[in-house]
Amino acid sequence: MLHDYVPVCPQVTLIDSSGHYCGEAGVEQCNRCIGENPKSANTIHPDWQSTDMTDIDGWRRRYSDFVAGANEVVAPSRDVILRMGRYHPGRQIVLRPHAELDRPFARRVALPYEGGVLKVVTIGAIGDHKGARILEACIDDARSRQLPIAFSIVGFTSSPKLNGSSEIQITGGYKEDEVFDALDDVKAHVALLPSVWPETYSYTLSIALEAGYPVCTFDMGAPAERLRALGTGLLLPLETMSDPASINDMLLDQFNQTKNGFLRAS
Repeated sequence: MLHDYVPVCPQVTLIDSSGHYCGEAGVEQCNRCIGENPKSANTIHPDWQSTDMTDIDGWRRRYSDFVAGANEVVAPSRDVILRMGRYHPGRQIVLRPHAELDRPFARRVALPYEGGVLKVVTIGAIGDHKGARILEACIDDARSRQLPIAFSIVGFTSSPKLNGSSEIQITGGYKEDEVFDALDDVKAHVALLPSVWPETYSYTLSIALEAGYPVCTFDMGAPAERLRALGTGLLLPLETMSDPASINDMLLDQFNQTKNGFLRAS
């Protein structure tokens, strides 16, 4: 199961030193990234420097043999099949979306937006790869421009800045059967899933949709693919990763235009 991108990327998530999706610009870019951040490679393979994987070609050769020798290779989204297929041409990759759990406790908790402060919720364990820096920047922008927008996390975060801020509500970790109660408590209008890498599936998207939220995320990976298939969602251009003002403006503009918060995928 291609759950992440380790067969082609020592960083696992295709994130470079900018903290965002690298764009997969080629071998030279990858070797530069390895030089800037060798820690990830050493974490996966402690003998990294003593093997033939001293550059990206060596890394991919090792994993190419592994992938080629598998009886079956499966991926949870078409995006993963297309993305990984560029590195493993000729290797059949079978589409097999993750099995969704039967959540009898799931229910719609999203509030309709009727004007005023737009309440935005992010779900899960929010580290840098899940968009912690995006949230930090959006909060800073909202404060500096005094925007009618408020943020919350149902879950937890590794960000010291977010954990120390009075400008975001953080519920803390939750058990699976508690997530909809926690979402109900924050009284949000929209779910923002600000992952900065092309996720391969996203269970938090499934939770957000079951909870009835319009969903905003970056236009890449399985989340964007899934939202397009449903004909819903606000898909943010990748350049807005470095432009929190645009993220906040797009959220506010969309909801002020629709009032009911229904977002249509672009």
